[in-house]
Amino acid sequence: MKKLQYFLVVFSTLIYSLYRLKNTLSVEPFYDYFDSPQYFKLSIYPSFRLQGITFFFSLLKENDNIVIFQTLLGITSWVTMSSIFVSLISNKKLKIIFYLIFLYLGTTSVIIEHDSAILSESISISALTLLSATFTKFYFTNKDSFAIFTLLSIVFFSSTKSNNFLIAILIFALLSIIFLKRRSLKLRSFKFLIYILSALLIIFFTAVSLSSDITKTLTTSGTINNRIFLNDNWKNQTLQSGYPLSAYENWKYYSSGNFGSPADQAVVDRPDFKSWWRSGGENFLVNFTLKNPDYALISPFLPTHYLKEQSYKKSVLNGWSQGTDLIYNFDGFKNSIAIQTIFFPDQAEYSYLVLAIILLGIAVSILILWLYCHDNFSAIYISLYSMIVMLWGLVNWWFGSKPADMARHQLLAAISFRILIIISLVLVSKKIFDVTRQNDKA
Repeated sequence: MKKLQYFLVVFSTLIYSLYRLKNTLSVEPFYDYFDSPQYFKLSIYPSFRLQGITFFFSLLKENDNIVIFQTLLGITSWVTMSSIFVSLISNKKLKIIFYLIFLYLGTTSVIIEHDSAILSESISISALTLLSATFTKFYFTNKDSFAIFTLLSIVFFSSTKSNNFLIAILIFALLSIIFLKRRSLKLRSFKFLIYILSALLIIFFTAVSLSSDITKTLTTSGTINNRIFLNDNWKNQTLQSGYPLSAYENWKYYSSGNFGSPADQAVVDRPDFKSWWRSGGENFLVNFTLKNPDYALISPFLPTHYLKEQSYKKSVLNGWSQGTDLIYNFDGFKNSIAIQTIFFPDQAEYSYLVLAIILLGIAVSILILWLYCHDNFSAIYISLYSMIVMLWGLVNWWFGSKPADMARHQLLAAISFRILIIISLVLVSKKIFDVTRQNDKA
């Protein structure tokens, strides 16, 4: 029996690895001529793109080298995550079942299509999987080795995308609370040294994330013109802040055709926009979100209730349900062998249904662990994980998830919910199996 289980793990891992490599070798690398060049510009401070991406891209140089590196990193991180999660289970049959389920999630096109994209998503997904796995293992085992791996994973995660810094800070703060509560962080220890270095690096990557006005101006322009101006009350507030109406008219013009510049870029290049930005526009989105709770808390989920000419495709739920779709939008991916799995269905109505089942499954898992299994420790873990992912998605929606970028900005949150439902099932199965075994012994 042990030999069979070992064979299944090795065989499924090999098939999964060959599948991802084959897909990468079957397609042309996706290169965004507006966005991709920025990832090859390695700079320390200030920097438009973070060094967790620019270091590897500037080192590897060629697109073919980058996509192979991203694929190998993706395989390694996904197999590592799957192995760590199933190590929480003692039942060997359940180990195999959940290991295969994790690999199945990792085969979906929404995830592996980014192996071949010259953007930040592939490495960011790898960082996410490593962080999820190492933090979970440390939470449930309190092992120093996984505490160190978690710290390193937070640093890696914070170095990949500018909108990751808030979540990195939250997880680092949560980890610090756990250290204090368990009294496991001793001075003059190697773990303490890694803790201090990690804190400094997270502060650095946070500063870098906020150092460039390029992202902030583009997301502010995009959010105002794509969303805020569609509501009369919000539009008036924006104009009262000094935002030039001519900038919106300019945005509509550039959105109507190909005039040599993206619409948002055309807006931020205007002198009147730059003047507004220097006069307080830099803080507009933060102040606006704080002053308008309907925008912050209701509109991400029900945009049709507040915004003219909006659809549910522009809600945060759309980003969480469907993910990206490079395979159907880029001719270079026409030979892709990547599949749509049940985690990310093709049809919109099914994808919303799957998301609803996932969120309901997470909620039910919390109740089972809390009320039936009396395992508050696991219930708190799932609750915290859920709240962090949800906050992450909302922050991305508030500050930049315009319709064209919704799926990409919400991709990591969407993947996180899929990972979390499997973890929830792992923890529930583990607890029920342990309780049943104890009752049998009694």
